Amino acid sequence: MKKIVFSFALFCSICGCSPLKSSVLFGLREADDARGNDVVRIYLDKEGFIYPPNCPISDDLLKSNRYTFKQSDTASSSGLRHYYHDDFAAYAKLYKDKSIENADFIKQFNDISIKNILKKIKSKSDSGKYSSITFLMVGFNNTYQNPLDASNTSHYKLRAEREKISNILEKEQQTLFVELHWDGTFRSRRDIQTSINFKQGLESSLKVGLQLRPLINQILHDDSLSNKKIYLFSHSSAANIICEVLFDQKTKINRLKKAALYDELNSTQNNNLNYQTPDCSDITAVLVAPAISGIFTFKDYYQRSHTTDIYTDRYQFYVCYNTNDPVLRKNFGRGLLGKIIYSLNTKDQLINQNSFSSTSLGCLESEVKRVENLFRRDYNINNIKFVDFSFSDANKVREANAFHEIDKYLNTPQYESTVKMVYGLK
Repeated sequence: MKKIVFSFALFCSICGCSPLKSSVLFGLREADDARGNDVVRIYLDKEGFIYPPNCPISDDLLKSNRYTFKQSDTASSSGLRHYYHDDFAAYAKLYKDKSIENADFIKQFNDISIKNILKKIKSKSDSGKYSSITFLMVGFNNTYQNPLDASNTSHYKLRAEREKISNILEKEQQTLFVELHWDGTFRSRRDIQTSINFKQGLESSLKVGLQLRPLINQILHDDSLSNKKIYLFSHSSAANIICEVLFDQKTKINRLKKAALYDELNSTQNNNLNYQTPDCSDITAVLVAPAISGIFTFKDYYQRSHTTDIYTDRYQFYVCYNTNDPVLRKNFGRGLLGKIIYSLNTKDQLINQNSFSSTSLGCLESEVKRVENLFRRDYNINNIKFVDFSFSDANKVREANAFHEIDKYLNTPQYESTVKMVYGLK
């Protein structure tokens, strides 16, 4: 009976007027922001491929291309691979490289883009004022909007985080920021649609993480950059990107039932050192309100593809969890649909199930303890720290931090103390 009721609710939601599968598209992105001299921006499509420089692409064209994985999946399948397919020769000229061949054009385009981004990072680092490189990324995006100040865009959110970290560091340290803007599907006003889009966005995040590895690896092995520490900051589902950069989440990929989509990447990874997991211990990951599972994620922590001894390159993790975060707690609202979903499952079952879309690490204290024990008892390492953001102690008043927005996390005392810990400030 429960399955029938749930299926009916799902059907009613899907038959609504707004589309289920809509990508955040950065075709009409703002290429630069004069206020951000200490920043390099990277725009990636839903497969993790980098948008070409100085070439604004119409969002309508991206959406209307006909080369899709499935005929019924046009909106969510829009992306650079399909867009380039229409006129390979014209787009090859953008990259000014005569060696590009049609057979493998998307990877070759991407390799050139990565080299160009590396040049930008090296150029900004030549001054010698930066002791580190800090990557910033947010998760489940809203629709891309202009201008840069639109409060629901990744531009706005990442600039707010960049300025916050800079203010905390002051002149004691200076870090070069790299903003990551990626085309995960965006949230809907409907609970069920948001749930479906969220899962699709997580699938994209795995691909983005894999495609980010070559840039990280080239930074680590570049003579002029290899002495710089690397920090990776994420909010919400972007935690999945960071984890996929650092280790192979094979359990999640197998659970997707779409593993075939990753066969090509896995083949590339085995034949290209740049796609292997980073073989460096000097990487620190900060996961703010991570919308990922705990044990389900970190059981694959030692799934590495690089050749260095995996037990010597221990990354450092900071997990910022919040037991009162309503999004991670999956509060579906007070409407009829929310009540139906809640009646079918206890909250902990919704959050803590061993599923691809679990958010247990970011909001369940019991899951935090399990992961802590996994590292200390099973792995016998102490390179993961947990920071409780559940309550505010402002003016000695202990109030629940019932929010999920990144800007609200930035304004907590816990965020400032975490940044100081991460960068080794007093």
